[in-house]
Amino acid sequence: MIEMQRKLGNSTTEGGFSMTKEEILKQAQAEGRKSVDERDAAIQAKASYVGMVVGALLCLLLMAVKVFRDLPYHDVYAVICSICCAHSLYKWTHYKTKTLLAAGIIWGITAALLLVVYLLKIF
Repeated sequence: MIEMQRKLGNSTTEGGFSMTKEEILKQAQAEGRKSVDERDAAIQAKASYVGMVVGALLCLLLMAVKVFRDLPYHDVYAVICSICCAHSLYKWTHYKTKTLLAAGIIWGITAALLLVVYLLKIF
């Protein structure tokens, strides 16, 4: 009730609420800071997504070059799988679903196996 009155302003004798211009401006500025935080979070999420897509495309390009040059390419697959592992496990820490946990574990095991195969091929 107190929080409600503070947001609406001071009560008047007619049962309504009034706010001064300064109070309205102060409240709008406080809410503006919150929207900037939401905007920053959206920008960060989009930047992370774009970074993952660009990284995956670069990995695919490197893999294609390695295939055409007859070089071991399992390291590139390991990088892609480790990105997917980290993505799934990070989301799991927030959503706590079994599907995300299972996906993270499977991606992690796959990345480790691909790295082992790559190391065996180059040594």
